[in-house]
Amino acid sequence: MPLRVTCMHTACMKTMQIRHVPDEVHEALSDWAQAEGVSLQALLLDIVRNAASRSRNVDLLARFRNRHDGTELSAEEITDAVHAGRERRVDEDSEALPRQRGQRK
Repeated sequence: MPLRVTCMHTACMKTMQIRHVPDEVHEALSDWAQAEGVSLQALLLDIVRNAASRSRNVDLLARFRNRHDGTELSAEEITDAVHAGRERRVDEDSEALPRQRGQRK
């Protein structure tokens, strides 16, 4: 019975394909996956899930765009600050990646 449930679950999953990935991007992602001890597919799925969950934040901010509840920042300024923070994290992760290559989890 568990096999049937597994098959039914995966039958509902969508498949995505990314074409024309530059060699250096593929190599960096493969190295990152190896450093994390996961497959490239698992790493990419995690990245896509994370991006999808963050996309909902834009909708949430849009609902509050015209509220005035004490903040002096506009929704656009807050969104810009959030994006800048995420870019800093990506840069930090990219810098940490070469240091992790020799390490295994």
